[in-house]
Amino acid sequence: MSQEAIGENEAVLGSSQYWNRVNRSTFFGGLMGRPSETDYHETLRAVGSRAGNAVEEIYDDLQRHKNQLSYIDSNRRNQLAKQVQGLYDVCRMTGSACSHSGECISMLALSGFFSNPFGEERAIQNAIRKMKNNSDFFPGECVELLQKAADWSISYVAGGSEKKRTFLEDISQGKGKDFLQEVVDAYKSSSDTADIRGKCGSPIGSSDYLNYIERAVFRQDVPTMRSARWGSLDYDGLLRDALESIAHQLERDLERNERENNYITDEDGKEPEIRCQRAGALRDQHRLGEQQD
Repeated sequence: MSQEAIGENEAVLGSSQYWNRVNRSTFFGGLMGRPSETDYHETLRAVGSRAGNAVEEIYDDLQRHKNQLSYIDSNRRNQLAKQVQGLYDVCRMTGSACSHSGECISMLALSGFFSNPFGEERAIQNAIRKMKNNSDFFPGECVELLQKAADWSISYVAGGSEKKRTFLEDISQGKGKDFLQEVVDAYKSSSDTADIRGKCGSPIGSSDYLNYIERAVFRQDVPTMRSARWGSLDYDGLLRDALESIAHQLERDLERNERENNYITDEDGKEPEIRCQRAGALRDQHRLGEQQD
């Protein structure tokens, strides 16, 4: 004897409780204003709009601090550039505008904003890291030694100290006194990196900054392995996987209940009318995502 269709989640198929459980079992549930509904297209549209707005906020932050971007650690800049690319991918998936993603990525790569070629900038940042990690001299001593070497020479400042000579030659990387002065100037400026903050109040490119952007777009923490902070960033893949999971769950429930000849009531509770509008809408949305991929 047939009975009312029940899903694997033990809720009546097609009921608000059913959709709430299905949606909340995936990342998509946290994106929806009403997880008990099936407004997937509208949810994707809203996510895409927020992703575009987030890129605009990043762009405004970078523009406001464009003369200080070289003092942001390269790893942070690279992670933020990946995040911008990920947000662009979400906008492309959802058909949303994303006007300044390319400019953000170029700025974070230090393209066209600085007098130093990128190789020279990288050498300066490498020198600063060595200064900060030096075990023989305190940071203030490092700066003082470099400034004297820039004013005079390495051999003059080192005198008979092999430690000083080794340190200064390691920092100079075979370059001249002008390079040492640039390192000193960059180091002094980099000490103010904490002040290179975005509108949100967090240092640009920091874990807090990346997390703020993710939560602004997705309204929840992104799983670690899909996050800009730690893993291989894959925002659009995360959305597609969630939709696929919902679609597959629905297909399994429909197929099982069809085999068992169970029924789904209509909105008035009458049977045995099978209503698959929601299932069809979800399948259509899923196929749309595949076509746009």
